[in-house]
Amino acid sequence: MISYLEGIIIEKTQDYAVFLTKGGVGYKIFWSSNTASSYPNDFGELSRTQEIFIYTKISESDIQLFGFVTPKEKDIFEKIIKVHGVGPRVALNILSYFTVSEFIDIIKSNDSKRLSQAKGLGAKTAQKICSELKGRFGETNENKKRPKTFDDVKSALVNMGIKSQDAMVICNEITKDESAYNMSLEELLKVALSKMRKV
Repeated sequence: MISYLEGIIIEKTQDYAVFLTKGGVGYKIFWSSNTASSYPNDFGELSRTQEIFIYTKISESDIQLFGFVTPKEKDIFEKIIKVHGVGPRVALNILSYFTVSEFIDIIKSNDSKRLSQAKGLGAKTAQKICSELKGRFGETNENKKRPKTFDDVKSALVNMGIKSQDAMVICNEITKDESAYNMSLEELLKVALSKMRKV
């Protein structure tokens, strides 16, 4: 099951993109308009390698990929589609209309009326989403803004010859530790190197 891809974007719309990997395989990835806006429009920029987090939906007749710019956005998507009767398309409509932080605020305040403004989302479904996801977005490491230091750690690991995907896995693992948010770059690198041996 695909959970992450790296490649160049050879086609881009507000609804989907086609990522061409180094192996020469093109993947059609559906995404929200907010995710689309996080990637460049300039052809020169698009020709550079981009990364994207993937949710894979497998059915009897089809395999669909849904893309996200951050693991946090992907996690929100997965929470939404776990609500009975809410599919990936509606989840993308929600993430197109609201940012991740706006959606979390809506759930915390139980503002189903505001949530129902998203395309294709009726009042009853909006109420159901608010009800079922209530209490799922407390102050956890998942909802904290990741300091730039973690990006510096990833860059340092890549410069050491670590694959970008492995570096991302290591950094995501580090953020699960509450104490990591108070560490210096040097301290984080030491932790990253210790985890690197386990990747």
